Amino acid sequence: MNSFITFESLFSLSSQAYLIICLSLLGSMGVCSVLITLYGKQNKDIVGFFKNIQIVFLKSILFCLLNFIFCVWLYGYGLYAWYIFTLLCGFYVLSYIDCLLLKIPDLLNFGVFLIVFSGLYYLDLLTQNSVISALSVAGTFALLRIFGSFIFQKEIMGEADIVVLASMGAVVELYWSVYLVLFSCIIAMAYILIVGLTHFKEKQISIRQIRIPFALFLQIGFVLSLLSMKFSLLEKIGV
Repeated sequence: MNSFITFESLFSLSSQAYLIICLSLLGSMGVCSVLITLYGKQNKDIVGFFKNIQIVFLKSILFCLLNFIFCVWLYGYGLYAWYIFTLLCGFYVLSYIDCLLLKIPDLLNFGVFLIVFSGLYYLDLLTQNSVISALSVAGTFALLRIFGSFIFQKEIMGEADIVVLASMGAVVELYWSVYLVLFSCIIAMAYILIVGLTHFKEKQISIRQIRIPFALFLQIGFVLSLLSMKFSLLEKIGV
């Protein structure tokens, strides 16, 4: 990743490059908003659609701007930064829909999966380790899902989450996939604990009844893994 130019070079681009960036960001905001509203809508009438898309678009503006700044800061302005930006937008759409419906559309999920491998191939970063990592993560969690369902007599993870994990695993590869899962699970368990304790006071639900949009926590874990990979944060704290 050292071949990518630095974050400061973003301020020395041509006016044409700035125009491309603005159009790309606007396009990303629009695509994210439309996909979230189409697949996550609960109100199917036209008026409800346009009302929902306005709210989603405002959130997408903030996310895409922060996402772009994050990717350029992390990798410099270049193709790889745009690649990670695109993936984070895709995971944002999946996470948002998962928060709304507690499920992820297969078409979008496998679309992001295809973008992951297409991008790695185009950037000449698709290696045997990427494929092994994706298959290993997916296979491991598929077995855990079956075993957990047998033990607890309930579904502990959706099938869609396994595909999301495979997509992320192909990018960060096997070693960092372990930390990705660790980060995601710790944050998810903290969320469950907080929600559980909050509702226990009112005796509304038990922890077993809490269902979470795990794709959201996977995305957070993915971002933390990218940061750790870039700056070796875990080594600095002795992990």
